[in-house]
Amino acid sequence: MIEYASKTAFELRSHMKGFHEFVKESLAFTGTTQTQLYEKVRRLREKYEKNARGENPGVFAKPHEGKLFELSKKIWEKNDGGNRFGK
Repeated sequence: MIEYASKTAFELRSHMKGFHEFVKESLAFTGTTQTQLYEKVRRLREKYEKNARGENPGVFAKPHEGKLFELSKKIWEKNDGGNRFGK
């Protein structure tokens, strides 16, 4: 998502078709639909927002969850009233 935004300067929400085309060859299952990708991104964002609002943001039991949180922060952390991918 970060690479797509830097190359296109588009908001992900309004250009999901373009993002799907951009990543579909990189996905483990190449038959992934645009809707499936959208739902996955939506769930990842919800998980990030829940963790960011939690009692101990950035504290996780598993190292990969911490890495996911840091990447998610680069995508969805709000700066100046907005973020890179829209809401």
